[in-house]
Amino acid sequence: MVCDSIWIHLFPHTLISNDTKWYIKLPRTSVNTFGALAMEFLNHFQLPIHYKIKTRLLTTLRQDTSTHIFDHIHEWRHRQRLVKAPLPDYLLADWFCKYLLLQITKDVSLGGAVTEGQSIHHAQHLDFIYL
Repeated sequence: MVCDSIWIHLFPHTLISNDTKWYIKLPRTSVNTFGALAMEFLNHFQLPIHYKIKTRLLTTLRQDTSTHIFDHIHEWRHRQRLVKAPLPDYLLADWFCKYLLLQITKDVSLGGAVTEGQSIHHAQHLDFIYL
């Protein structure tokens, strides 16, 4: 997205001291959207948002090679119900995709999913392909 690339480009200009050091060491492959960059920042500096609204339930869920996409989606939805705060849809979509297996993440991203619902729908479709 064009806006994402602008925001990602401007982001380092807002950093100072240890923040800048963290950004320089950040693997570029881990950040492809501004939402992903923002979450990397929040996760690294452990801002209170994770503790107040239990978002760690979502950001710690990782699909492994023995977990089918269907089961991962089921667990994602279960954990999402436990988070008692409204979260932006783009952020949920970004988190959901980020914690899938790498190849599935790429395929979901190539599908043009923007919302969490679209991301889950694409992932469900891929479940039939990756079986």
